[in-house]
Amino acid sequence: MNLEPRREDAVEDPNAPQGVLTTSAATEALARELYWAASPIPEHGTAQLAGDPADLVRRWSELEATLRRDSSVHLPQDEPFFRGGGSLKRWIKRTMFRALRPLTRRYDRIDADLALLGIETSRELALARQDNVALTMQLQEMRSVLQEFGSTLEARVSPPSLMTQQELPPLGDVVLELGAGANPHPRATIHHDRIVHSDRIDVAHDLTSFPWPWADASVDAVIAIDVFEHLKDVDVQTWLDECWRILVPGGLLVMRLPAWTNPVSYRDPTHHRVFHEESFSYWDPDHDLYELFGRYYFLESDRWWKVRRAFREFEDLRFDLEKRA
Repeated sequence: MNLEPRREDAVEDPNAPQGVLTTSAATEALARELYWAASPIPEHGTAQLAGDPADLVRRWSELEATLRRDSSVHLPQDEPFFRGGGSLKRWIKRTMFRALRPLTRRYDRIDADLALLGIETSRELALARQDNVALTMQLQEMRSVLQEFGSTLEARVSPPSLMTQQELPPLGDVVLELGAGANPHPRATIHHDRIVHSDRIDVAHDLTSFPWPWADASVDAVIAIDVFEHLKDVDVQTWLDECWRILVPGGLLVMRLPAWTNPVSYRDPTHHRVFHEESFSYWDPDHDLYELFGRYYFLESDRWWKVRRAFREFEDLRFDLEKRA
């Protein structure tokens, strides 16, 4: 049999006589025989059903030497199986043992391969468990970070009702807080809400019902924190006109309103409008938007304001408007 390594450009002869193996077929057959005839667990590692011809020749020589050595070794005389019976029976036992030895090698090969497969599978499972543990720890760490980030974000976009981030300007003696809620502002002297839900509420009134229960020019300042955006049937002009009515000349209207750039502004289903930093500049004669639009849009009202401050407070917008006499 020719077992010389074939060149990359060698082509098998399609006209080869039937029953005659080509080089490629002979190599494959020899590799298969070596696999099943060799020792169950070779010293150099797991046996393969492949190999180049030169390697197969070497392995075949090693196997042949092993088989010759096995045949020359005397069978164990102290084995009870070989001691029983007469000489002919013992000879038959030894002959059958030597004849069946290649077959037992094949069963040993199957057992060894199954055992090796089990070992490799166990190793893979152990590595997978380690990866799962590491992944679980990473996920827990990510969850902790996300929870911390969520708490920080919630604190930023859902601020307390008290306006504490920016100091309030001087407000005067009579300070009305609209929609005081559960945390009335300490600077206010009159606390309003829609209903009297605690002894800290001084006046209960629906702000969509006009006029409000305060006389003209009766308060020095109005504080409305997160209030106006919740009034469904009150437009901006009506809201400003009523605040203008009850304020003294030069009185201050302090508001915090949802910013149009804050996604959370649209999350609350009770929000009916959002605002821009220049939303109230239409009522300020010192602003270009008044000259271009405001003095035409709101001419009939003729109640104007000075925008003293408009800035970010938390993620919302803070406005300080001064009543123009």
